[in-house]
Amino acid sequence: MFRFTFTQRHADAVTQNLRAAANVSQRRLNMTTYDWSQMHVVRHLVVKPYPSMRPNQRYRRTWRLQARWKSEATDGGARIYNEQPYAGYVVGDEGGKGQAWMHAGRWWLARDVVDEAQPKLRDMLVREMDRIL
Repeated sequence: MFRFTFTQRHADAVTQNLRAAANVSQRRLNMTTYDWSQMHVVRHLVVKPYPSMRPNQRYRRTWRLQARWKSEATDGGARIYNEQPYAGYVVGDEGGKGQAWMHAGRWWLARDVVDEAQPKLRDMLVREMDRIL
């Protein structure tokens, strides 16, 4: 006959540490997501080159689209947006849709920039969770 004895030591300390981690983790993960949005998304959007002008193009570029990329911290992490009202027609909406026909195929999609940065977000969140725990 086999007998096993299991003794758990310092369970209260482990429980307290996990509770403390749970209390701060959401706020810290949200801030990590915001930091990612600034470093790996907005920073790239504001330097993303415009496509070359069309021959005989009469429109004069203002560069406002490029300069108006922002992100803000939210309860869920971060919100990335462009303050120019026409931005969605030029570089698409949050789902990569909504680009006007004259920009489709010429202009990049903002969604693609966000998608390319996703692996960095995962890495940053994993590192932050390691620090928390």
